[in-house]
Amino acid sequence: HEVESCADAGRIIGESSETNNCTTKLFTVPSSDLTVESITLSKPNPAVGDSINFSASVKNKGSGNLAANTIATLRVDFINNSMWNIGPLNLTTESLAGASTTIITWSNIQITREGTHKVEVCADNPDDVFEPDETNNCISQTFSTGLHAHWKFDEGSGSTANDSSGAANHGTLSN
Repeated sequence: HEVESCADAGRIIGESSETNNCTTKLFTVPSSDLTVESITLSKPNPAVGDSINFSASVKNKGSGNLAANTIATLRVDFINNSMWNIGPLNLTTESLAGASTTIITWSNIQITREGTHKVEVCADNPDDVFEPDETNNCISQTFSTGLHAHWKFDEGSGSTANDSSGAANHGTLSN
């Protein structure tokens, strides 16, 4: 930004030089820039009927301090077709200094369908904070419900049946 200050701007007073009446100064106003860095589920592979918590890491990438009460929004799409079944669920943030991070948690969200789902979190919704980049406020990811373990029993030997579902629910075989 630039500000200009002038004395005798209307040139009312006769002077030997009218060229030195003004001065300008450049200055920068620190700005905030909110991003959602990650989304974490309290249960990585929830079952249908489970209530889970979604937590989001929200960072102020800017150098300016952000006052409290900025809105963060959670939405869940149970069919992964961009038709949001839950949300928007809004929470307000605490104040956030420049270059700092906070965790926001939405609690007890019930999963009602089996399959692959999409979750989205947006910070600064609906663009209340002026930011240099308004395109980096949201992230989304998918998660699945239903299958908690898949044992192929193809280890060949030993007493462990490895879980190939990704949930790490390995089994121990015994007689």
